[in-house]
Amino acid sequence: MIDVFLHIPKCGGSTIRSMIMNKFSTNKVVRIYGDQGFGFNFSRENFIKNFSRVKDENDIKAISGHVDSNTFRDNIDEELENFRFFSFLRDPIERGISNINYMRFNINHRSHLKALIINREIYLCI
Repeated sequence: MIDVFLHIPKCGGSTIRSMIMNKFSTNKVVRIYGDQGFGFNFSRENFIKNFSRVKDENDIKAISGHVDSNTFRDNIDEELENFRFFSFLRDPIERGISNINYMRFNINHRSHLKALIINREIYLCI
């Protein structure tokens, strides 16, 4: 059985990912957060292409990443009963505010400028 953490952004997922990494060794966890050139870090597309090979060559215990269960159902040639899916949710309003603040303070985020505009409009309405 492979545990699969479906990481929903701004719902405490970084903490959960760290706990998974602490429970299993780094070479037992596949991470789907973008290709980073080391370990088992994949973009969604490269995860789909490489998962069978990585799983067959290693004793994978967990998967963590920005991916949904449909990725497994539609693309992975493996019975879904071999996976145990879980996720964490957060109040949607708090999640939205947290996401806007995250984008606002991270100038390299693709939506940084949009977050600045939203933030300014909120302050103008107050």
